[in-house]
Amino acid sequence: MMTDQASRKFITEVLKFLKPEDTVLDLGAGLGKQAERFAETGALVTAVDKRTNPKVKNIIWHKIPVEDFISNENNKQKYQIIFSQNLLQFLNKEWVFSELLPWLNNHLEPGGIIAIKTFYQQSEPAFPEPLSSLYNADELQNFFNDYKVILKNQEEIIDSDMKGKIRKFFLTKLIVQKLLKAV
Repeated sequence: MMTDQASRKFITEVLKFLKPEDTVLDLGAGLGKQAERFAETGALVTAVDKRTNPKVKNIIWHKIPVEDFISNENNKQKYQIIFSQNLLQFLNKEWVFSELLPWLNNHLEPGGIIAIKTFYQQSEPAFPEPLSSLYNADELQNFFNDYKVILKNQEEIIDSDMKGKIRKFFLTKLIVQKLLKAV
């Protein structure tokens, strides 16, 4: 499926920045496929989702909503990579800009990477669960305007499901790097 290819291509870009023993946060980890890829490199991975996949080892799982993980004031961990694929479109946009993105900024190590893949337009046909929020690449990049842009694009992906039905996805991808502080 083309959407799987797009996901593989996106994570391949992120993996270029990953070193063994880096700390990685996967927000909205789903069944843990991407978290597992990070862990295979020797990274120390924390995955957050409402569900968990017990088959995936060497990952610290938080089986809670992302909102609860972010609001935990005891969470002081900083990460070299923060990864979020196919999550933001299901969250309240105001909360994303007022709470989530500032939290990501505060919990990212200098020189670290934030990688976000989300939607800028409803899919065709629409998902069973409608998308709450849509994001274009520019509005996300504007929040991280003091970061180095590694990848910023929007693309339309056309593929077919297992029954041969044509589907369209409208994806926003952003990878930014937090600049090192001047000494």
